[in-house]
Amino acid sequence: MLERLTSRAKHVMVLAAHEAGRLGQQQVATSHVLLGLIREGRGVAMVALVMMNLDLQQLVRAAEEPTDVPDDAPTEDGQYSPAVRRMLTQAVVEADQLHDDFIGTEHMLLALLQDRQCHATRVLAGTGLRPEVARTVLLSLLASASDHAEEAELQGLSDPQAEPAGARISVHLSSHASQVDALANEEAHRLNHDWVATEHLLLALLRDGRGNAAQLLRQRGIDLQKARRTAAQLLPIGARPSPTGRLPLTIGAQHVLQYALQQAQPVEQDVLYLATEHLLLGLLREAKSIAGEILRVLGVDLEEFRQEVETLIDTGAVPPEDEGERDEPPEI
Repeated sequence: MLERLTSRAKHVMVLAAHEAGRLGQQQVATSHVLLGLIREGRGVAMVALVMMNLDLQQLVRAAEEPTDVPDDAPTEDGQYSPAVRRMLTQAVVEADQLHDDFIGTEHMLLALLQDRQCHATRVLAGTGLRPEVARTVLLSLLASASDHAEEAELQGLSDPQAEPAGARISVHLSSHASQVDALANEEAHRLNHDWVATEHLLLALLRDGRGNAAQLLRQRGIDLQKARRTAAQLLPIGARPSPTGRLPLTIGAQHVLQYALQQAQPVEQDVLYLATEHLLLGLLREAKSIAGEILRVLGVDLEEFRQEVETLIDTGAVPPEDEGERDEPPEI
């Protein structure tokens, strides 16, 4: 089992053991594995946690708290708690189901999410994250990473001795793209919706104001107020407030994120750059959606606009988005 761990996954287990010792525990619990995934910092699991816009400091504080979960409580039997041993076994299952010969950080996180009773999953749930939503986002990310790995192999760029691309790939979000998730969640709450859908992603891109996507949309005569008015005509406001915290993504929104990841630009061998223009491409690709209908009502030919944005990106006419702190807050 352990021999199938990637070097990054092995490092996570080393860090987990270190965290257990630092916290005065004799055994490694799933909360220490979660801390290891966060401390390691560049695995696919960490990319997924970042993309879900979780408060990592809150996660760390919660994971450091003592647990009363019986399967994660210290025992005298071995280095790992029963829940961690169960997690490692499930990670093998997750890897086999994905037809992966290796066990990476992504399989470890999938295994943790499968066990609803372990301390790590309870910590994640404490942030408002639903395990099923996290699994969907992670699997979408893996689908994108697999596409890039296959492309590299076809071009003869992959190194057969190297760690599999799906286990090494990381995504760098521009400062504007990193705001979209939270802004979309706010738009959904504003409309009393119980989900985050394509229309909320579109409104979030426009709220950002200074990203490439917002500028490209403004060139088509589309601004936040026009989009909100059109959305209000197409979608009723919910009768009661949305559930507090993070809302789940619809299937359409998941498709948008997956396609955006497929369009993200490689900047290094194992690093992709994702900006708001890639999210815009995802929305334009998901044409049978409320966001697509909003754009059509506002006079946009989705296929023509998509081809234009792709051409601008391919020719380098879209500059890299500012990666520093924004000078102005997003629109309200």
